Amino acid sequence: MILEPQAHVLRGRSGETSNERARVPLRNRGGDEEPDGERGADGRRCLCRPLLWGTFVLSVLSIGGCSDSGQSLHSPGSGGKTNNLLMVTLDTTRRDFMGFHGRDPSPTPHLDRLAEECVVFEDAFTVAPLTMPAHASLMTGLYPSSHGVRDNSTFSLSEQADTLAEVLQAQGYATGAAVSAAVLDQAFGIDQGFEEFSAPRRGPNETGVHYLERIAADTIGRAQGQLAELQEPFFFWLHLFDPHYPYAPPGMPFEDEVEPLVVQRRRMYEAEIRYLDQQLGRFLDWARARPAWKRTVVLVCSDHGESLHEAGENTHGFFVSDPVMRVPLLLRHPELESRRWQPPVSLVDAMPTLLSSLGVGHSINEPLDGADLWPYLRNDRPWQQERALALESYYAYLNFGWAPFEAWVNESFRFERSRELTLYERTGHSPSRRGGVVKEATKAAWVERLDGYFDRPPRFESRSGALPARLSELTELGYVVGGGEKSSERPDFSSLDDTYSKAPVIRRISEIHAAQHAKRPEVALAMMQELCRLEPESGFFHDKYGTALLHRGPERWDEAEAHLTRALELRFQQATTCFNLGWLAMRKAELLREELVRRRGQGESGADLRSLRSAITGLDSIAIQRFRETLDRDQNYLEAMDQLARLFQSQAEVAANKSDLTTAIELYGEVANLLSRYVSLLPDHHESLAGTLEILGRCRSRRDALKHVLENGGVIPKAVVSWVPQDRS
Repeated sequence: MILEPQAHVLRGRSGETSNERARVPLRNRGGDEEPDGERGADGRRCLCRPLLWGTFVLSVLSIGGCSDSGQSLHSPGSGGKTNNLLMVTLDTTRRDFMGFHGRDPSPTPHLDRLAEECVVFEDAFTVAPLTMPAHASLMTGLYPSSHGVRDNSTFSLSEQADTLAEVLQAQGYATGAAVSAAVLDQAFGIDQGFEEFSAPRRGPNETGVHYLERIAADTIGRAQGQLAELQEPFFFWLHLFDPHYPYAPPGMPFEDEVEPLVVQRRRMYEAEIRYLDQQLGRFLDWARARPAWKRTVVLVCSDHGESLHEAGENTHGFFVSDPVMRVPLLLRHPELESRRWQPPVSLVDAMPTLLSSLGVGHSINEPLDGADLWPYLRNDRPWQQERALALESYYAYLNFGWAPFEAWVNESFRFERSRELTLYERTGHSPSRRGGVVKEATKAAWVERLDGYFDRPPRFESRSGALPARLSELTELGYVVGGGEKSSERPDFSSLDDTYSKAPVIRRISEIHAAQHAKRPEVALAMMQELCRLEPESGFFHDKYGTALLHRGPERWDEAEAHLTRALELRFQQATTCFNLGWLAMRKAELLREELVRRRGQGESGADLRSLRSAITGLDSIAIQRFRETLDRDQNYLEAMDQLARLFQSQAEVAANKSDLTTAIELYGEVANLLSRYVSLLPDHHESLAGTLEILGRCRSRRDALKHVLENGGVIPKAVVSWVPQDRS
């Protein structure tokens, strides 16, 4: 079976699977997910989402187990009752769309009810407008420059990092999680410390593509089942994805050609928030009815918001503007009265504050970047520290080579560095304008502060490019997934293009995703071609346009090959680019083989057929080279292993038929090695596992038989020379 090229397509919202694992020691996170194929309760499906991304975090934790004799600062008394922690992350949820932050009429009555019991943090910030970096900071108490995760999909959290789940697990907590999208897959290290981790899973016939989003109703149902089985004390994390683009609220079309697009998207986004709040309300009602609720604290926050056509982008990821960086944050604790907290806070404050409020010690050697707010919250002490919070987005740099963003923010100012230096004066917690003259002394002080922080090396090395075979899944979710040879080290900002000047290009990328989702491929293709013209030195755009052309049929394949090759020439070193070039060579060879059979059937022979056979051999060599390059970039790229094994199987047969035993033995050995790795990466219950194991056994038998013939002489067994490998699809 020839697989489809790894495409830039639309996301899916239907099937999902879970991964439930036995309780494991710290940092031992083996296990695979099992397909379960359930559908969303409202029947919604989605094939792809555009650009970027977000998450809204609702954490529920319980309070302190201390002795009856007394309480300490790090042991908030609860009469010896069990401590629990429940975290719920709601994706791409804007602060100003919350009723408890002034939205009227409110789309969030259930969250508003919860907010009445909470400390409401009026000026909370995320660390980056991207899901994986923000969640990594939430789980570690470290900024992205410390934990090393600067982007989605191409960075994974190091196993050297100490996560909230690992710290609590070491203290005897049962841990579990249910997430709703591929960007938080185990491949990216966010599952560290979770004994049970449920995530959307590819279907049983798929080896690497089509990770599907789970809607809130389905993930909440799964979470309730897991929570019902967890013994106290527990830490459980629930992640919900619905507000992420493309907005697909139940019962509403994706687009209405009459209504202005900006107005329509805001309306549909708010409908997604309303649906999410309804489902979350059902979950909160269920939780309140359980005895453990009395021992719970609730932390609600968002990993980032959504631009909604403000500040130069349609969704999120490129810039560090208020709509994407300011987040809702609530804390409910039985020892705290509801009130409004004014000083700026960050997601990095969550881990130290939660551990302190739970009375949990830890052995993390280096100090966390986040502040422990618990002493001030519990004792109602005023916050008097002069504190600035770090903000960043390296998304534009890592994916496009444009200038990244670094910023500091405090109560009065936000200082931003990209291609230019900009000081914002915050009025009513919002910047009054972009631009303005920055006094040299002020600028120098802020630059020194930025350099002192962002020049620090990360505490541990992020696992970059953990599983690029999953990049296609993330493009289905709408992520722009890069792959150029950019590092996350600080570049010379002055030598890079101004990302603000690229706002028209950024908007066009979102429009391409919208056209794909609306099933208008020719419109999307024309816009991709325009971007290649506007940005001729961008390997990213050549790659995406070339990939799209692959799906337009053989008449566009030469054009597709030219753009994919140009992407590699521009140092866009994504594994998927190499795979697609290999796939293209295999498909061209397949068509030539069909032509060879046809012409043989017509009685042709001679030089023309020899030329065809030579062309086929050349294309096979190109395919092998490209699949090897794919595996050089990602040793776990399942599709490349599969296709390379098929090519070697075919060549081994030819060599055996020609009595070239040494070559045949070598090729069968290559097949055995590839299939062994392939099998080791498949889930235990994957449908192709049994067939692949059978072929692996046959391959080894034929290799051993040929070795025997070579070593002892004799006739090659007919079973070897006539063997035709079976399809493993």
